[in-house]
Amino acid sequence: MNTVFDVCNNDKVDYIIVNLWHTFNYGASLTAWAMQTLIESFGYSCMLLNRNKFCKEHIYQNSFSKNFADKFLNLSKIYGLSGLKGLSKNIRGVILGSDQVLRLACIDYDLHRYLLNWVENNTKKIALSASFGIEKEEFLTCAQYTNEKSELI
Repeated sequence: MNTVFDVCNNDKVDYIIVNLWHTFNYGASLTAWAMQTLIESFGYSCMLLNRNKFCKEHIYQNSFSKNFADKFLNLSKIYGLSGLKGLSKNIRGVILGSDQVLRLACIDYDLHRYLLNWVENNTKKIALSASFGIEKEEFLTCAQYTNEKSELI
């Protein structure tokens, strides 16, 4: 019972999953649940990092993703960058994945969250099926934009 309490109220877990569960893609939600279930089957506690505070909650109201997350996913509180840094001090690792979690168009609003800059150096960083999810043409058209963003990281 204490473990469930810690996960729900204090976000104390072994692993944090960072992915795009909050999109309107059914597969993203199901993948988040599958990753959560897999980690728990290994005997570890985990949670999915909730969307950031800049995401507009009303967009997701009554969506499949929101309803599915409320029912099946262990979501963290909403954290800013400083809160994320504190969160990473007492965990075993962070799992980034899956699909398109490195696609600039999908993570531009919160690069630090997805590039794991907030994770302690001695904490495991695991990428699971992480992809850029773009065609060559899209990559080439955003090359200059990417160079400008890289200065922020």
